[in-house]
Amino acid sequence: MSISEPVQMNFRLEGRTYPYIYASVHDISVGGAGVVLAIPQNVPEGQYVTDGRLVLPEIEPISFEGYIKWRHNRRVGIEFIRMPESIGRLIFQFVIRREREMIKEAARNNLQPSSYC
Repeated sequence: MSISEPVQMNFRLEGRTYPYIYASVHDISVGGAGVVLAIPQNVPEGQYVTDGRLVLPEIEPISFEGYIKWRHNRRVGIEFIRMPESIGRLIFQFVIRREREMIKEAARNNLQPSSYC
């Protein structure tokens, strides 16, 4: 795994018939994710997210459901719901590995670690 490996997701909004919405994940936790939409789309706050798929490096794609918690231009916050504990542990372990990698990278470059994911 590398800190430069992107984390991607795609999802649909309940009641919408158009194809998946694609996004890059910039912040992730067990409770949700902050993403940037690949292209501008109408993604209203409070909308139910269905048929979601989170793609973490070195882990099988994770299915999820959630709600749009906030939106600012192409940046969107998604709260995960009904996430099984086992999947939450996978996400938590991914975040810890990513943070350790960031710290090592910062030490190699004599930099302070910053938020990245």
